[in-house]
Amino acid sequence: MCSSDLSAGLPRLSRALLRVALAAAVGALLCPTWPALAGTQVFPVSIQNNLTEPVVVRDCDSYCSSLPIDITLPPGARTQINSATGDHKFFAITSQSGQHLGCIDLFFASPESGASVPVSHTVKCPGSSLPWLAIVAGVAVLVVAIVLLLRPSLSPD
Repeated sequence: MCSSDLSAGLPRLSRALLRVALAAAVGALLCPTWPALAGTQVFPVSIQNNLTEPVVVRDCDSYCSSLPIDITLPPGARTQINSATGDHKFFAITSQSGQHLGCIDLFFASPESGASVPVSHTVKCPGSSLPWLAIVAGVAVLVVAIVLLLRPSLSPD
């Protein structure tokens, strides 16, 4: 028979640890980027087309934005983007015909006055930057916590 308190079979300390783990898992699932936001400073960075042909600058799929960035830059032109310190903000660079040239990373440890990144400094684009490991770990802890809370008590009534 199950008791009315689903966690009655667990020792008191285990129930407390289970609640802490459950709260941590829910927090990790709701906003895995909160720690990264502490102490950031936002400042302007120029993206400069130093190539001889026009390029298109687009935000990568991992960048959260209400409006996608899609800017065509003629040779010698530049555009300004806000960047946050300590944040890897990638932008895909393509030719006007759609040929992928690479990505630029607007990473700065601290604000730099007049910061500029030339499009010729492309690097290999990262995969999705979603924190999949944290999400999977959070879901696993959440499932274990639910199973432990919902399992019948091992002690007889």
